[in-house]
Amino acid sequence: MFIRKMKFHMISDDVTDFSGFDNRHWIGTVKRNGWFCEISSEVDGIKIYSGGGEVMDALSAAFSDISLPIGTVIAGELLALNESACTCKDVKKGESFGTSSHFRVNHPEASGIAAFDLLMLAEKDITNEPYISRRIKLRSLLEKLDDPRLVPVETKPDGISVRDWLNTLIDRNAEGAVFNEINGKYLPDNRVSHVMKWKPVITYDVVITGLGKKTVYMPEGWVRLQYGINGKVIGTLLGDDAAGPKEEMEKHLGRVVEVNARGLLPTGALLYPRLINFRDDKQANECDLYEARPVRV
Repeated sequence: MFIRKMKFHMISDDVTDFSGFDNRHWIGTVKRNGWFCEISSEVDGIKIYSGGGEVMDALSAAFSDISLPIGTVIAGELLALNESACTCKDVKKGESFGTSSHFRVNHPEASGIAAFDLLMLAEKDITNEPYISRRIKLRSLLEKLDDPRLVPVETKPDGISVRDWLNTLIDRNAEGAVFNEINGKYLPDNRVSHVMKWKPVITYDVVITGLGKKTVYMPEGWVRLQYGINGKVIGTLLGDDAAGPKEEMEKHLGRVVEVNARGLLPTGALLYPRLINFRDDKQANECDLYEARPVRV
């Protein structure tokens, strides 16, 4: 069966103090560059569900020999773990899996799941149990299973501060981290405060290549700066300095700007790109959109 996923809160860009997570009440885990999925052991076999609840047939067949108790549901991130398959970046972009966002990873070669929560165990719903209890049961289940295709998500090690750990994730190009409060319950389809997601701020240099249309939040005659590379528009910039009267914004076409973002979307666009400043010391032909500069915490 499919259980609707729980929604997390994102830790704000301007948070600089992570000491609140430096205690036994929170457990930090690594956020990989994968896709949310659920693996469910049902009477008619193993099923892999996408985040929207669709059964992914090819992947279900690839995991059909995994021996989980019937009525067990595990939430995790779907990854490509073997070098002969696509990379995690390819999975995100959907380069090998067609165009439907729900089925970009419906491919048997994307054959690894990093499990981060146990929602049902042998037909018993355990979503109301504390996270620490679900976590212990999940690790015990996976240890007995001993299958490299289904492994527990990596956890923050003891003896290191959260700040230092996050900086190691930046150095490793990890997508981010997730913090779970140990007593938190799994509340399907709810946005909760006991699960917090962190993603590093990444700086990019892009070129102003277009002007976006006025939105309901902008005065009449205003436009918003769009960015890209090689003259192509890829996305629209956020921030107060990225919007203004059309005649003023037109002057910025072709200029290089520095933006902060939270990484890349499957389309190749930046996630939450916010204009920081203009870089008149750099020419448009010197820009590589995917030359990222992570900002350490």
